[in-house]
Amino acid sequence: MYIGYFLIFLGCGLLYRSLLYLMICIIFQFTAHWMVNAEERWCQKQFGDTYLAYQNQVRKYI
Repeated sequence: MYIGYFLIFLGCGLLYRSLLYLMICIIFQFTAHWMVNAEERWCQKQFGDTYLAYQNQVRKYI
């Protein structure tokens, strides 16, 4: 989902040659990375070793 939004903002920025969309894209990427890390910490607390095993099999950004 986060990668999809990033690509939409990036595509709009390139299509419209808009610095605003490109800035939104960069800000969104930093925010999304922070959110993904927070979600991973929550999942580790909630599901413990099961989530750690899953995390070892799947990359952060699928």
